[in-house]
Amino acid sequence: MATVDPGLQRWVNEALDLGLGCFEDGDHTPFVILIAGDERHLMDLKSADGTISEELLEAGRGLIRQFAESGQYYVLVWDGYLTTAGKRQDAAFAEAGAAGKGSGLVFAQRYKQTKSGKLSKVDKQLVAAEVTHLWSDASAEQPTAADRPRD
Repeated sequence: MATVDPGLQRWVNEALDLGLGCFEDGDHTPFVILIAGDERHLMDLKSADGTISEELLEAGRGLIRQFAESGQYYVLVWDGYLTTAGKRQDAAFAEAGAAGKGSGLVFAQRYKQTKSGKLSKVDKQLVAAEVTHLWSDASAEQPTAADRPRD
């Protein structure tokens, strides 16, 4: 597994925390965070009919690819399920990459809903997969693998 750039880890942590806060409030809309120098961009991804699908995530990846020349970091966040050892759990996912790095990474933060309705992190965040970097030449030709978003 690739070594995680400290700057990238910082943005992944912030993005997953933001995602958990949104999910807790009932907003399961995927979003993109792009960092380019001093500029930070946050973009919600919404379809015309309100569905959350793999196509919507791929549209987010296409948006990220447009910042290949100027971007420093990217993070695509969505709500989904992580299955490990035959157990399916709610998880916030973050597909992320740093400029100049060879691969992208998909991070997962498992969570559960408490009786009060709050979301609580389960265990530590983990690197779920190494994927094609969205700012590499190969990414335009090859879709990335990821667990399915929550319907």
